[in-house]
Amino acid sequence: MLYPSIPYRHIMSNIIINPENVMLAIEASSLRVEYVSKKMNKPIDTIKRWVSGEEKEMTFSEAVKLGKILGVNPNIFLVSRKFEEPVIPVDFRSKKDAEKLKIKSIKNIRRMLYLRDELYEIMASLGEDTSRKIGTANLKNDPAVLASEYREKLGLDLLVAERLTDEKFFEKIREILLGKNIVVLTESFPKEEDIKGLSLSDDKMPIIVINRSDRDIRSKIFTAFHELAHLLLRNNAMCDVNETLTDEGTNSVIYETERWCNKFSANILMPVEIIKEKFEGIDEIEEIKRTTGKLSSKYHVSKSTIYYSLSDSGIIDRIQLKNLLPEAPKGKGGGGKGIPLQEQRIRMFGKETSRLIFYAHDQNIITTHDVLSIFTIKLKDYDRVRDYAVR
Repeated sequence: MLYPSIPYRHIMSNIIINPENVMLAIEASSLRVEYVSKKMNKPIDTIKRWVSGEEKEMTFSEAVKLGKILGVNPNIFLVSRKFEEPVIPVDFRSKKDAEKLKIKSIKNIRRMLYLRDELYEIMASLGEDTSRKIGTANLKNDPAVLASEYREKLGLDLLVAERLTDEKFFEKIREILLGKNIVVLTESFPKEEDIKGLSLSDDKMPIIVINRSDRDIRSKIFTAFHELAHLLLRNNAMCDVNETLTDEGTNSVIYETERWCNKFSANILMPVEIIKEKFEGIDEIEEIKRTTGKLSSKYHVSKSTIYYSLSDSGIIDRIQLKNLLPEAPKGKGGGGKGIPLQEQRIRMFGKETSRLIFYAHDQNIITTHDVLSIFTIKLKDYDRVRDYAVR
């Protein structure tokens, strides 16, 4: 693994720590020692002794808890190599005066970056081909043409023909992208920050992160392909994936890039040729709505995305678009509350990636400690998470 792992037999034992990495991780988190002390339920003096090196040991459970509080892989507390703060993705959110990232989001992004390295090491250790399996693009490429190419490469026509539910379609998309060495993860972000997706481009293991608090599964599907477009552009990006994006008050580079990614996503889900064919000769608003409803279900795409495609194709005008667009849903999205822990964890990684992790454990590529750290679970939860993943 990227960092040395604690053998299973030592899970309940004390471990030797690197005090400098403890200090750097706390500093990078911007959290006060007093806060860390409170969350750890440990005296401040204990935290300070870990940082100063006066205390050179902590238990495995303390390492896991501290890592969770700071948003880092707990293995970093064990190694001599200097802790390096991961680079936060470029902010592509188009919303005017977008909220500054809170510590929770920063911690989540750090964790995604560590998971990327962990998953890359797992695949490499299993002898899998870890090379980059997608091409590159730039804003001069026609996003609709490129989307058509990738629709064929990913076999989306065959997938649509299976008539899957939206949830199963999304899971299949994750499986297909994993075959291209792209991991799709889900994680929650504060609602006010308006983050729908992240793309973390890397030759080793590009990943896509989708906000699991988004309650609309078709929105998540659209976001997955929007972020795939960013990976083609080799962007490390943080997005709101705003279909209603306008250039008013928006940075021109962000506007151009986000529009490009939106067009790629809309066309890979439902090519413009289908839009033109299905709506040819239709001008009645009610008939447009009926046709949109049928296509929305068949192609796992939101009605809004179809309406924007109709507008971009010149089939409807801006006034018709405004009248057709549904009102934004009200209320909070489901962030996973009430869902059993094992389902939450497997939803985060997807079935295929989760199975890959447990297979690596079976092959002694990773330890039980690694599995607990990756899924952020306790030893008592191991069996039920594994059973849910492999069933």
